Amino acid sequence: MDRPLTGRIGAGMSISSHAILAARASVLELCAQGQPVDIVLRDLCIRMEALIPGAVAGVCILDRSAKLFESAIFPSLNESFAEGIKGACVAQKPGSCALAIYEGTIVTSLDIETDERFLDVWQRLNLDHGTKSIQSRPVFSTGGVSLGTFVLGFGERRVFGADEEEVAATGAQLAGIALSRHREEQLRTLVLAEMQHRTRNMFAMIGALVYSTLRAHPDPISFKPVFDRRLGALARAHSLGVGDINADLQSLLSDILAPHGTAPRIDLKGPSIILAKEAAAALALAANELATNATKYGALSTPEGHVDVAWNILANPGDDDIFMMTWTERGGPPVSPPARSGFGRIAIEQSLKNAIDGEVQLDFSEPGVICTIRAPLTDRLGARLS
Repeated sequence: MDRPLTGRIGAGMSISSHAILAARASVLELCAQGQPVDIVLRDLCIRMEALIPGAVAGVCILDRSAKLFESAIFPSLNESFAEGIKGACVAQKPGSCALAIYEGTIVTSLDIETDERFLDVWQRLNLDHGTKSIQSRPVFSTGGVSLGTFVLGFGERRVFGADEEEVAATGAQLAGIALSRHREEQLRTLVLAEMQHRTRNMFAMIGALVYSTLRAHPDPISFKPVFDRRLGALARAHSLGVGDINADLQSLLSDILAPHGTAPRIDLKGPSIILAKEAAAALALAANELATNATKYGALSTPEGHVDVAWNILANPGDDDIFMMTWTERGGPPVSPPARSGFGRIAIEQSLKNAIDGEVQLDFSEPGVICTIRAPLTDRLGARLS
């Protein structure tokens, strides 16, 4: 028979295992119902607070790169508290949550006002919202991926006893379940939308290949071998975009862009870089999107158009070196900025951010589209061959 928890909360008060189990069951039921993650986490925090009178509970949520807090949920505090956490950089270790993620361990501050480990802005944020002691626990997926932190705070300087530790541990575990489900749903949505988009693009590209080949080779005898080569190159490009391989960047771009044109219309220049598997898929997707757009509307839609693709590694003293790749179109029709961001642009930005912590800048200048991709040269991207 399970022994009830015996940690004390004030005179004569303690939490039973039944109260913990009831809170756990409620949160898991919301997850099973498919409720939005913010609703699940709010319910979790409120139920954890109910177990320890006077406690304030919250969840700080990391972005996919695990470098920034993208949002926070503290249902019992003014929204300005969550806003003060949003965008905080983990590496700067401004407060207990960032330090908990950075070191992968539980961080407790029994007296926030005098705790010299943290920045003044974090201390002021907590004190202004009535929090004087706090504990932050890292939240992980079952695969060990950092998802955020579960936070338990009090409006007094307070030592965390057995009950507080039990509630905080339960909160962190349940937050991990809720955030893991949320990440999986985000990934499924993105993959489904990407597959639908790629299928539409594939049919559009086949049509474009047919018409462009017919213009240059109207005779059926000369048309077939040229079209077969281009269609085969398109199939290889598609395989690279969804495959599970390590690829040399030059070779990957050559295969991806072959259906759209070859030298001198497309010029590739840069050092030899072996890409990690997810990086290869993300860059293949980006190159295919850019080439498809150039073939439909940009430099590759006219015989006079050209595309230059150049990449390099930039030194970044004190931090990871920077990979930078620039796609430059010239000689095509005049360019004007699109009225809205289509899925192609969103897919490029999201896939590169998720795969390699990449940043994308698109410049729709009149002479031609310029796309600049920057990312830290880490194992997630790959390695430069000396």
